[in-house]
Amino acid sequence: MHNITVKDLEQLLQDGRRAVQYAWEHYDELISRETIYTLYGPHHYGIDAGIPGKFIPQRVRKLSKQTRRKNYTTYELDGAYQLLCTTPIREHTIIDCVYYCFMLDGVQYACSFCNNEKKLFRDEVIAIKYEDNRPQWYAFLRSRSLIINYFNYTSSEKMNVSAYSYYPDSKYTMHGCLTDFKAPIGALNSPVNWGHWEEDIAYTDFSSWF
Repeated sequence: MHNITVKDLEQLLQDGRRAVQYAWEHYDELISRETIYTLYGPHHYGIDAGIPGKFIPQRVRKLSKQTRRKNYTTYELDGAYQLLCTTPIREHTIIDCVYYCFMLDGVQYACSFCNNEKKLFRDEVIAIKYEDNRPQWYAFLRSRSLIINYFNYTSSEKMNVSAYSYYPDSKYTMHGCLTDFKAPIGALNSPVNWGHWEEDIAYTDFSSWF
């Protein structure tokens, strides 16, 4: 189990709200950044291959410099191969949203806006923390709930994952028990669920495609 507290999870929720505010205030700057490289791949969820871990299927990580698909995701990168935004596209031309990526206090965030509008698309921010170019954790941060996966690298190919979900406003837990905020993390009556497993490392280095 990763060493985490409910206070830490509340801070993550606060950081997510701050990231949304940052994206809103810097929207014009985010949409005007210059794209140097573009990649294409199958669509799955959010920023797709930009999310580490097995949540994103391996087939979604098979990218290319061009595509003949009618449903796909575009990845726009800067000159350092850092992700600027992703755009899911349907039927060749239909765009529902764009996920704009940016760094804030050492964490990469992705916030979705409706196509060509300063209007938030989804009540969710994707957050990823890197150290030495390796993901340490990623999270889906919503207004009053979150899911976060922490990584512990055990070899060049494997990592252990500690996963938490937190629902601070739920009267009942996912196990049907009355929520008790004094219960230890992972207990049936805790607002924090916990899981653990091993999985293959999934890197998010877009420079490997060039």
